[in-house]
Amino acid sequence: PEGDVLPAFIDFLGDPSRTIAMAHNAPFDLGFVGGALARCGLAAPPHAVIDTVWMSRRRAGGLPSHSLRSLVRCFGIGDTTEHRGLSDS
Repeated sequence: PEGDVLPAFIDFLGDPSRTIAMAHNAPFDLGFVGGALARCGLAAPPHAVIDTVWMSRRRAGGLPSHSLRSLVRCFGIGDTTEHRGLSDS
């Protein structure tokens, strides 16, 4: 249940003055996390967030797609197993 895992997730994030959250299309993910936090009566952690889609569009604007799969192929990095923590990272 959300109420069980969210406190552990917030603890995992650590000290907001020392850690940054990063996600590909962060606003999408943060919408789900924010909804879950609200349902559980928890405040959103104050961590800075880096959106790697924004980074991709800014640094590689000429790409036809900024999906993780497209970036992995374009830059020849990692594998293409999507939506798994290690490969997405």
